[in-house]
Amino acid sequence: MKELVFIFLGPPGSGKGTIASLSVEKLGFLSLSTGDLFRQHIANQTKIGQKIDFTMKSGNLISDELVSDVVFDWIENSVPLGETIILDGYPRTVVQVEALHQYLGDRNQLTKSRVIHFVLRNELILDRLSHRYTCSDKNCQRIYAFDGKAVLQHVCDACGASLIRRADDDHETAKNRLKLYRKDEKQLLDSVENLGFYVHTLDASKSVEDVFKDFCTFITGIKNNENAEV
Repeated sequence: MKELVFIFLGPPGSGKGTIASLSVEKLGFLSLSTGDLFRQHIANQTKIGQKIDFTMKSGNLISDELVSDVVFDWIENSVPLGETIILDGYPRTVVQVEALHQYLGDRNQLTKSRVIHFVLRNELILDRLSHRYTCSDKNCQRIYAFDGKAVLQHVCDACGASLIRRADDDHETAKNRLKLYRKDEKQLLDSVENLGFYVHTLDASKSVEDVFKDFCTFITGIKNNENAEV
């Protein structure tokens, strides 16, 4: 079971990043974070990084085309042949969905792609975000979305750095982020389905362990289907 492309879609606070991290740790998948890639390109002063840096310093939004360029550059230059990848946080717009569809089609990977839609009610999302902490180490940035030992001690149990609250997890800021996401969510999902992507829904209201278990069960189903076709 190689060369799969999992596209994680869902609102902020639905657990996409946590499941992506567990998939990297326990399944050996590779996960993309557009934010991390932006920072890497800027730090390395690549041509893409210079464009991103100029755009951000100009106070403008990064264009859909530039975001897609960053993602496709990562796939082509940083992903070993045959690896399964997770796109976490991309695509976020209809234009990006269309660009990804074209890109995967050109690479004959459409049949290997699966959209994983994380579903969670607004009130649960806001409750999670109000209790969410993030590792302050930029090379780690592990997320803690529950009242566990690490949160109580304010220390990351992965690297030992201190935990912080992100500014965009503030209640009012989180409400605005969620409102913006919900505004575009239906159009985004309609675009995904109209283009023929396979969409699998995950109940993100469950515990992290159970959501990851459900994801693994889905993966096993793909593997069994592949074996049946051989």
